[in-house]
Amino acid sequence: MLEVLRKGDRDAIVASAVTGEGVGELAALVLRFVEAGHEDVDLRVGAGDGRTLAWLASRGRILEKDYGNEEVRLKVRLARSDRRRLQEDASGLVTVAG
Repeated sequence: MLEVLRKGDRDAIVASAVTGEGVGELAALVLRFVEAGHEDVDLRVGAGDGRTLAWLASRGRILEKDYGNEEVRLKVRLARSDRRRLQEDASGLVTVAG
């Protein structure tokens, strides 16, 4: 049955909830769609700036995190609009690179 559906539209992704076939491909496509307007940003945030760290965790996807004595270095996947907002609102506690 899945082969018949696949032949109808080459750009379609056919997935079966019963067998799980095609579910991985569908999940990858959804992730690419959701993250299409996103970019990876390297940041340094003051270790005591819990508000910014929480905002980043709620608005982006933390890809890397390294705690130092006075700062946290992060690589975060953010929507472009959130990156602009972060740059505009940065109070000197956040350094945006990349």
